[in-house]
Amino acid sequence: EPEGEPVSPRGVVAPAAPPAGAPAAAEPDDEVPFRASQRWEGSYVCSGEHTPLVLRIVAVTRSQVDALFEFTTSAGATGVVRMSGPYVASTRRLTLTPGQWVRQPPGFIAVAMDGTVAPDDEGYSGRMLHASCEGFTLRMAED
Repeated sequence: EPEGEPVSPRGVVAPAAPPAGAPAAAEPDDEVPFRASQRWEGSYVCSGEHTPLVLRIVAVTRSQVDALFEFTTSAGATGVVRMSGPYVASTRRLTLTPGQWVRQPPGFIAVAMDGTVAPDDEGYSGRMLHASCEGFTLRMAED
């Protein structure tokens, strides 16, 4: 190129390769019964009311489970809150802690849930971690 002209780089722009030794995208642990896109259906009890519940699994990274907790009360209030927590294979326990609300009905608070997965990997039940709440029971929904 003539002297004084700006030099333009040529070539293909490609994403940089991950550094050597960097972990690959984490896959769910084989011992974790939860998988992204699963839907678990059932109910929970708070303030004496049985409330329908859908737990949608959003992502599973190693043993970390991310989900959406979706409910509709008998009075018609609907809510969706993000939940996440570790699955411990040795005890079959999943404790989900609430994160941000996607849709928060007035007067509702998000509550953690702690439970165990059934031996057939198709049930998850335990207790809602609040003084006015009792238990929850969920079954994996058929696609």
